[in-house]
Amino acid sequence: MIDTLPLATTLVAGGFAAICLVTDLRERKIFNVVTYPALAAGFMLALAFGGVPGAELALFGAAVGALPALVAFLAGALGGGDVKLMAALGALVGAARVVEVTFVACVLVVVWSLLRLVGRGVLFRALRTVVRAPARRLKSDDVTHVSFGETLLGPALAVATLLLGFTWGVR
Repeated sequence: MIDTLPLATTLVAGGFAAICLVTDLRERKIFNVVTYPALAAGFMLALAFGGVPGAELALFGAAVGALPALVAFLAGALGGGDVKLMAALGALVGAARVVEVTFVACVLVVVWSLLRLVGRGVLFRALRTVVRAPARRLKSDDVTHVSFGETLLGPALAVATLLLGFTWGVR
């Protein structure tokens, strides 16, 4: 297994992540015009630097990135753009790195959500509701008062990609 990414791949992944960060924050959308070329670039770069085995690894990375996001999409927890973002990141950086990115992004989402709850002064009410939830049926008011709000996964994935991009070796 190669521990480093080609510099071109790292730069494309970082640029792609930065564009998704901006568009998701501004428009609340990750556009196909960004994700599809990034997915194609992932395959082309993998093919250029690793031949057919590299392209196979890019395909595996895209699947590892997309499948969990697809399950969340089908459950109504993510948008379709997030699924395509994850697939493109997987194709660009590979399976192991897309798992790293996803983990760091999830930590960022939890921290951001907790900070939002603290800022709104409802953290303890939210925790109390979550702890008591198994013992009683939640009412709609409980959920709306402790909602984590408008936490977007796309920006968290982008920030995680940009942060981790500095730790990935380049050649």
